[in-house]
Order: sequence, then C-alpha cells, then structure tokens
Amino acid sequence: MMNRKNENDGFMASARAIITMKPETLNGFMDNQNRELKEMRYSAEDAGFIAAKKTQQAIPMCFPLPMEAFQFEFSKQADDKMEIRCHIHTKRERTSAGMEALSAASMAAFVLKDMCNSIDSDMNVSDVEILR
Repeated sequence: MMNRKNENDGFMASARAIITMKPETLNGFMDNQNRELKEMRYSAEDAGFIAAKKTQQAIPMCFPLPMEAFQFEFSKQADDKMEIRCHIHTKRERTSAGMEALSAASMAAFVLKDMCNSIDSDMNVSDVEILR
C-alpha cells in the first residue's frame, strides 16, 4: 500500500511479520511476566530499529530517511501466532518509509525467532509484508 499523508503526522508506513510458536511460548510473551522473554523482545525491537536505520546500506538506491517516530506492536493473532507490527513516521516528502518498516518488522521477527530457539525450536516467521 502507499504512504498516507496527514497534515499533523507527515508520512507513515507500517509493516508486519507473523511468528508461529507454541501456545505456551506465546502466552509467556503476552503476559509480560517472564523476564527472559521480555529481554528477548526488547533485543528484537532494538535489532528492528537498527535495521530500519541501516536500510539504505542493504537496499540499492534506498536513501537515508529521517524518522520522526518509530513504534513496535506485538499482538496475539491466534493461539499460536504473534504479529510484530512496525510503524515509521517521517516528514520527508517524496519518499517511502515502507522499506524501513519492512526491514524493521522482519529483522525483529527473525531475531526473536533466533533468540528463542532454545525455548521453542519450532518457531516460524511468515507473512512479512508492507501494510501501509
């Protein structure tokens, strides 16, 4: 989808990735009580942020984008599915933040999957896509 412009917010792009995991692993993430899972989630967010900031180094003809705001959302989609959604806001015209949002969401998902391998080795990342 294309970026939408709002006079107050500038341009925004959103992307997501879905992670399939054991229901008990997902519940551990969602109840936010397990310190180890909470730290893994924060590390995944950090990796996603870095991926968004470095997108221009990985994708040819992608120019640096000044991000005004950056947000992650982790939500339960089914008993065994978690959605990681990334929203990026920019005020720069004639550019898309879609690749940055896609880089952030996918990197966060793959880092989370990798870090949780000892807890849930059957985790799978899918449905990586730009939403907006």
